[in-house]
Amino acid sequence: MRLIPNTGSDRVIDALRAPGSPTPLTVDLATPELSVFAFDELRPLLSSAVGARLLLPGTESHDLAFLGSDDDRHNRNRLTSRAIARNLAKWLTERAEIRRVKGALPQSYLGVAAESDVGTSIITGSVPFTTSGLGLTPGNTHALIQAATEPAERAMYGA
Repeated sequence: MRLIPNTGSDRVIDALRAPGSPTPLTVDLATPELSVFAFDELRPLLSSAVGARLLLPGTESHDLAFLGSDDDRHNRNRLTSRAIARNLAKWLTERAEIRRVKGALPQSYLGVAAESDVGTSIITGSVPFTTSGLGLTPGNTHALIQAATEPAERAMYGA
């Protein structure tokens, strides 16, 4: 297991964009927030996914932060939110199976794997699917983000 500080060149997005990503791949995601800007940053990876499973909070009053946080103002100022949201909706419709849980999700899980394998990249902890969760905008400096590095760890999380 390796800790990811989510700063500099050791960010979640760097771990996901690492060379050698399998194709075709599947994506598993459990997150309390789902930002269109995080989707846009990972669109090349997610577009190659043959399938995805998303687990989202089930409370109707829960804000998924589709347009990010205050730190995403520069993304909103580009005036591309509507087009990105349309692409996200299309991707969710075509490739994703979405489930909702009762209540809120206390932490996140992001797993990327070859179609017939257990997780190749598995990241858990305080890593919501937002630009701050990916390490692109400032986030909680006390957050704990872990990457499973050993095959046994990846098999355990992948199950």
